[in-house]
Amino acid sequence: MAEHRARPTFARTVLQPRWLALLVLVIVVAYGFALMGMWQLNVAQDRGREEAQAQALARPVVPLESIVKPHQAMTEEAAARMVTVQGRYDAARQVFITDRRLGERTGYWVLTPLVTDKGAVLPVLRGFVTEPGAANRPPATEVSLTGMYAPNEGPPDQRRSLPADQLQKVDLGDLVNRWPEDLYNGFLFATAETPAVSWGAGSALTLVPPPSAAPTELNWRNLSYAAQWWVFAAFGVYMYWRMVREDLRRRRLEYDHQHAPDPAVEHAPENAPAAPVAATRRTPAGG
Repeated sequence: MAEHRARPTFARTVLQPRWLALLVLVIVVAYGFALMGMWQLNVAQDRGREEAQAQALARPVVPLESIVKPHQAMTEEAAARMVTVQGRYDAARQVFITDRRLGERTGYWVLTPLVTDKGAVLPVLRGFVTEPGAANRPPATEVSLTGMYAPNEGPPDQRRSLPADQLQKVDLGDLVNRWPEDLYNGFLFATAETPAVSWGAGSALTLVPPPSAAPTELNWRNLSYAAQWWVFAAFGVYMYWRMVREDLRRRRLEYDHQHAPDPAVEHAPENAPAAPVAATRRTPAGG
């Protein structure tokens, strides 16, 4: 007697060796496509930042006092704007912002108050050093600066005990206690200085590049490339599913055909009387 087999299911079909092998291949290819999409997304973010920063740097450089005043809240016009300002450094009140990175190096931002011609104080990020002792103290001579005006960072999430001249963040709440004059509600990423007293031969300070004006901007061309890779991955999975479904459909048709009931048996009436046997007429002898 032939062994009775169950009707094919999707799970049993997928577990066939050829479909399992193809599934492994599809997963590997889809994973590779997904990684390519993530790479393109990262490129889109990086290029978006570069483009946003280039647009910010392309805006006209204006005097700081023409767009913002001391104690004035940060405005859209002032944020990430290239500005010029004149004044004198007060090196005696210079502070260091801890736990900063520049490339592969870890160290400190050097934040020095600039006393403007009108007596207000602007925090100026003059550069980066790996050790506080390596930073120079600029002379109290008149200096003209160009840089990007940025909002202060706010208080740290958890305060630590630090030396008197070190801070965890560029925080106006800390700076206002150290620098009691009229204080700008932001700080300057210095990019140029006349006369040059921060960088140059013999200086340990490294210029800190200004941040991107819009870190969430995306480059749409690279974003579309990322979407294409993800669509390819999804299409590969979909095609695999379709192929398995077609094979399952074929196998079910074969199964149903093989196990279809015999029509003659199916339509035979139950308890039907036996067919009558025709009587055999006997001819009388000699008749």
